Amino acid sequence: RIFLLIRFVSAAVVQSTSAPVLRVVGSLLFFLPDPALDDALAAGLLDLAGEQGMEAESLQTYKRILETNSENVTVARRLKLALLAQRLGQWTWAQDMLEKIWSERDGLSREIQAETLFWMGEGAQYLGNENQALDYYLILGWKFPEQNIWALTALYRAGLIYENQGRFTAASRLFSR
Repeated sequence: RIFLLIRFVSAAVVQSTSAPVLRVVGSLLFFLPDPALDDALAAGLLDLAGEQGMEAESLQTYKRILETNSENVTVARRLKLALLAQRLGQWTWAQDMLEKIWSERDGLSREIQAETLFWMGEGAQYLGNENQALDYYLILGWKFPEQNIWALTALYRAGLIYENQGRFTAASRLFSR
């Protein structure tokens, strides 16, 4: 029965370009007997919705899943959702999600930890919390130097914040690294 439901849902999404169909399909997720299937099916919906420009609807579906079955949504998927929320201008929700991921960092790879810190810095900066953003960027730059692109970009952004604050000597030190 689960297989038939998944095939039905997939066919409905593939054949439709309307938001109401995606909302109905998203609602079906709550009737699955195995919550572990939520993330797999919702992941497919997120990808299909994104292809059809319905990212906001997909994010809403995921938010409902997170309210009821958050333990079944992988860290990688939650990170993608936080980035989608940032892109959609839902900065506070995204920041909360990133902070939850960061609170679980002990079991995460260093790459995921570095990426999470970077996006937390970007979110804090966008929300006007420059000092908090600076903390995130500097922690990333100094504690995760092996994560090249994340660490270098974080230190560059920290330097820009220092410049913005008139702290030119500190900015110069970061830029010369």
